[in-house]
Amino acid sequence: FRPHNVYGPGQNMYDKYRNVLGIFLNQLQSGKDLTIFGDGMQTRKFSYISDVALPIALSGLLPHVSGQVFNVGGDIASTLEELAQECIRAWGPEAAGRKVVHLDPRKEVAHAESSHEKLRCYFPKLPPPVGLQEGLIKMVKWAKTIGKDLKPVEFGSVEVMRNMPPSWVTPGMVEVPAFDHTSEDNAAEKVLDATAAASTITGLPGASSAKTPGWRFEPLNLDNVGFYVQVYNEKAEDLGQVLSGIRQFYPKSP
Repeated sequence: FRPHNVYGPGQNMYDKYRNVLGIFLNQLQSGKDLTIFGDGMQTRKFSYISDVALPIALSGLLPHVSGQVFNVGGDIASTLEELAQECIRAWGPEAAGRKVVHLDPRKEVAHAESSHEKLRCYFPKLPPPVGLQEGLIKMVKWAKTIGKDLKPVEFGSVEVMRNMPPSWVTPGMVEVPAFDHTSEDNAAEKVLDATAAASTITGLPGASSAKTPGWRFEPLNLDNVGFYVQVYNEKAEDLGQVLSGIRQFYPKSP
C-alpha cells in the first residue's frame, strides 16, 4: 500500500518537519500564523486515517489482493493555501485574525496526486473517502483535547544541513555522519575474537585450528550478537552478498 498525506487523531502534530496538516494545527494551538513554503499552490490529496486503515485491514482477508500494489488515500486534491484556510476555519473563533505567511520556496514536488482506480477495482465496497472538512473537524477536536499533551519533536543533529530551510534549524543543531564509529563500538568483535581463541585452544568447534594465511572462521553458533545493515544506493545483488556472508559465518545471529 502507498498511502499519502495521512492525517487524523493520534498524529504527532508537534513534529515541525513533516505532515503539513499537523504543523498547521500546532501553529494554531500556539497562537501563531500559519507558514507555507512558496506560493501555496502546491497540491496534495489529504487522506483521513480511516480511508487508509480500512483497506489495509481488509487486505489480510482477501486472497485476490495478494502481491498487488495500491495507492490509497483521499481523492480530491487541495492546494496548501486551501488547506491552511480550512484549518483556520475548523479551529474556530480562537483562530480569528490568524493569517498565512509565505516563506521562501524550497525544492519539492509541486503537484503530488495519485489515482485510486485500481484500489476501487479490487475493493469495490469501500465507503467514499472522508472529505477534508469532515476530517478536519474530527482532527481539531482531538487536537484540542488529547493532542495538546504530545511533546514537540526537535532534531539536535542531522546528517546534512546544507539547503535546510531556516525555520527547521534549531539553536545548537550540528551536522553528524550517519554512523560515528569508535573503538568503543567493537564489543561484539571482541566477543567473537575471544570465542574463536577459546575454540582454537580447547579444540572446540568454532574456529580453524591454526591462524595461518588464508584461515577463516567456521560458523559460530552465537545468538547474542546481531547485525544492522544500513543501505543507501547499493545494488540488490551486492546487498544479497553482504547478507549471505553474514549468515554464512553467524547462522544464529539476528
